[in-house]
Amino acid sequence: MFYKRLVILSLSFLLISCGIFGFDDSDAGGVNDPYNLPSLPWDGKTINEPRYDEESRTYYVTDATHFAWIIKRPNDNDSITYDKDTIILVNDIDLDNKSMYGMAVFQGTLDGNNKAISNIYISIVYDKVGLIRRLLDNGTVKDLTIKNGSIKGKQSVGGIVGWAQNAKLINVRNSNVTVTGSEDQVGGIVGVADNVTIKFATNLSKVYGRGNGVGGIVGHATGLDITNSVNLGEISGDMSVGGIAGYGMDTSVSLSQNNGQLIRGLFAGGIIGACFRCEVENSSNLAKLMGRGSLGGIIGNVQEEIALMNTHSYGKLFPPSASVETVGKIIGKVDNNTHSVYVDNYYLGDGDLKAIGKPKSNDAGAEMDSKQYNNSYNFNQWDFNNIWVMQDKCPVLKWILDIDDKVIVERLIGPCKKATEPDE
Repeated sequence: MFYKRLVILSLSFLLISCGIFGFDDSDAGGVNDPYNLPSLPWDGKTINEPRYDEESRTYYVTDATHFAWIIKRPNDNDSITYDKDTIILVNDIDLDNKSMYGMAVFQGTLDGNNKAISNIYISIVYDKVGLIRRLLDNGTVKDLTIKNGSIKGKQSVGGIVGWAQNAKLINVRNSNVTVTGSEDQVGGIVGVADNVTIKFATNLSKVYGRGNGVGGIVGHATGLDITNSVNLGEISGDMSVGGIAGYGMDTSVSLSQNNGQLIRGLFAGGIIGACFRCEVENSSNLAKLMGRGSLGGIIGNVQEEIALMNTHSYGKLFPPSASVETVGKIIGKVDNNTHSVYVDNYYLGDGDLKAIGKPKSNDAGAEMDSKQYNNSYNFNQWDFNNIWVMQDKCPVLKWILDIDDKVIVERLIGPCKKATEPDE
């Protein structure tokens, strides 16, 4: 017996010395979990409880079976919401395209730890569908990437969250997880956002919806504050379709950019499809846009007050046909019942001032051709020290150049670097 134990101890020491088995004392992206095990693809059945630190109220998710356990608990018992708990990903999680529902409700903090959850497959004929179905009451998702797969639902469908209310999403990315809704409110990151803050969100995926409110980042927004966000995915919907938000009410968008094509939409805009009391500041559209009603480079349709500051659209509005009622490089149409429109300091192509009517501001903007676009002196009162930087053909947001993925950077600034004009 003694000899057998001695052999086992000797073998264990050898494996530890070779780095094949043993504790990892290195910093796993900010997490040093001595219980960290190799993360294997999920088999679709096995669930294991992750380690929980009671003092910090933190779950350490090191394996796909742990993540499946985290998701299953609120689905089995709606009183479990992880309120004030933190769930942190120690490793990348591979769900191996096994069918799952997503977490029913979440009120804690999901810290992605700059890791990815990949190969996601969710397909259910319900509302509020996403990796997290409902993110509520100070719930937070941060530093997380979802990667490869598809999420399908009825309405309020999002890549990361189906329905978010009084919540935050910071530094989140959807990379090739197609999001599809058979009805309204579909977004690459969030389907419905009610009183939500979103910062540094990136969508690289296709987003399809059959109804109203389809957007690259958010489908339908009320009281949304979104900054430093970009869309590179193709967006398609029937009604209000936007590169950043499909429909926005009391919504603020800043320091954001759309490079994803819009291929349908009665109200289609590079930043917001249809807008009811919105602000858009220091944002741009560099993509080709298609619509069939009101088509605008920044906003498709303004239904009430709008404030624009330092925005531009360099992408082509296509196709100019009889099916498109009104077209504007900045705003497609301002509804007649709009009480006040304040548009200040935006830049647009030839002839577009007529397309949006007469805004109240005397400094409504400047018409310029493509040759004038590459000179920062023509962009009066724009901050080219801290916010914007001039590329070969047009301005881009300075923070974009610091994105960690250089392939994404090149895709975002590409239209401004090309030798050809954007509508060729």
